[in-house]
Amino acid sequence: MKIPSRPSLVGEVISALREGIARGGWHGNLPGERQLGRDLQVSRPTLRQALQVLEQEGVILTQSRMRRKILRAPKRIRGTNSRIMLLTPLPLERLESPQVAWVEPLRQALSRLGRELQVCIHPQAFMRNGIHALESLIHETPASAWIVLFSTEAMQTWLHQQNLPVIIAGSCFEVDQLHSIDLDFRALGRHAAGMLLARGCSQIGLLTRSDPRAGDQLTEQGFREAFSNHRAAKIEPIVIRYDGSPSGLSRALDRLARRGALPTAYLTVDFSTLLSLLTYLMSKNQVMGRDYSVISRDEGHHLSALIPAVAFYRRDQEKYGKALLRLLLRVIRQPRLRAQSVKMMPVFQAGASVLPAPKRLK
Repeated sequence: MKIPSRPSLVGEVISALREGIARGGWHGNLPGERQLGRDLQVSRPTLRQALQVLEQEGVILTQSRMRRKILRAPKRIRGTNSRIMLLTPLPLERLESPQVAWVEPLRQALSRLGRELQVCIHPQAFMRNGIHALESLIHETPASAWIVLFSTEAMQTWLHQQNLPVIIAGSCFEVDQLHSIDLDFRALGRHAAGMLLARGCSQIGLLTRSDPRAGDQLTEQGFREAFSNHRAAKIEPIVIRYDGSPSGLSRALDRLARRGALPTAYLTVDFSTLLSLLTYLMSKNQVMGRDYSVISRDEGHHLSALIPAVAFYRRDQEKYGKALLRLLLRVIRQPRLRAQSVKMMPVFQAGASVLPAPKRLK
């Protein structure tokens, strides 16, 4: 029995170039090697090998000191669809800009490859009983691949069962269930809690939702791991769950305050939680950076307006967009590709919201 060979990167680049030319992504001449390398996310040596094959096939012509000329368009594969759908419950303009800053660069990169990124706003698919709406949408909308934002556990389970070309722009509830790309929230939670422990904080709280998303669950897992790895084994993590509303957060913190167990350091899982926490503690006459420390896991659009500056984790948008494009092209070219989970460590941005470690007595 012949074992099927694994597609090489050069082969993938050849397929992408053929497809881009066939779809009319380039006219007359190909872009320069630098631009092509950026679009396809490959090195120049790999790109040149692929271009040599196309030249041997008579698809392009290499001209001295000029861009490669397109001689003919390869035949398009029947049944292919150049459209890629981005599924979201809300319009992009209503989302925090750091969460979707990669969308427009991705759209432009795909356009240069002869593909089209379309945004599909369908809140019904994200509801508790929205699987029927999701099923109708998927089956009625031809696309070569789907990118899903803010997916629920039920959505991920259904998409996995359908064996569709889907990428979750976020974390998966089940490991290796679907292709996904997100920040490494487990490492982030471990890093944030470890930093606060190293600064001598002994009452550290994680503020999270009662119905946590996959990324929130991973953040809590890493948060707890930091305490189990810390030398002071007697310090226990404080996980504060609330219903997502400011009043719900206030009630949860009031319960801790009545017991005298209000944390002196916090990690918040999103920007709205951070704002609710800051205003609550302000009403208790507590000053950030003096009476308590706080780190925001997520970057918010107005985070830079806060005084003093709040420490947070920043997503490298360019790196994220490039990694998503690479994964998307692999998924399109290899529909049976085993599920891949891309985890990216964010960049920690220090701020005056974290108290310094106490000085040791000599």
